[in-house]
Amino acid sequence: QSKKAGKDAVNELIRLRKTQNDLKKRVKEYNAIIADVDSPPDEYADARTELESVRRKLEELRTRIRRKQAVLGTLALKQWLHDRLRFRKFELDQLERSFQKQVHDQKINYYTASSVNRCDPSISRLALNYNRLRDEMEALIKARKAPPRAICPEKIETKGLFALDVDNTIWQDIGLDEGSNEAPPPWLANESVRVGIRALLERDRCIEEEHRLRHECRSMHVWLSEEWQIVNLALAA
Repeated sequence: QSKKAGKDAVNELIRLRKTQNDLKKRVKEYNAIIADVDSPPDEYADARTELESVRRKLEELRTRIRRKQAVLGTLALKQWLHDRLRFRKFELDQLERSFQKQVHDQKINYYTASSVNRCDPSISRLALNYNRLRDEMEALIKARKAPPRAICPEKIETKGLFALDVDNTIWQDIGLDEGSNEAPPPWLANESVRVGIRALLERDRCIEEEHRLRHECRSMHVWLSEEWQIVNLALAA
């Protein structure tokens, strides 16, 4: 509705300005007749009479034009205000949706963290109970009250327990298998062997990296040689 009113106001203003230009032309013509000393008396008299009438119409028309301009400016300002309000509401809707999603995510994170934190004490108690039973097994082994060739399992370190590192003692079941009286393999029970295995794997990775670097070096030499030949050919030409 505001757009239609603004369009009508513009069209009306164009029509009024066209009429104003026509009246200005008439005023100019009547002034020319009055200023001409050779003008016939009847034309002179008609020009004086019409001039006053045209001037009144022109003044009224100027007032209407000023009023139309004010209306048009108000409509334009209102239309701009409408656009700004719609843009602001669109931004607020986006902000509200983003805020609601953020609040929802925060609630999920809070409840998840709360659930995890509630589990932490019970897990720590389980680890402490395991270590207590392990200490009892160690005491029985030292007192020679345990079965022959019994092996005491390793103690679970509570520090770093939740990291679930691959080398954590929680994954090892040394001494907990009742169906086997054999000693555990060295890679599992002997820490020196375990350190040696890791060192050997690291050495293998270093050898592989050395081979890769040698291949890269040869490739760079070949590329540089080809580029050097191209440069020499270009200079010779």
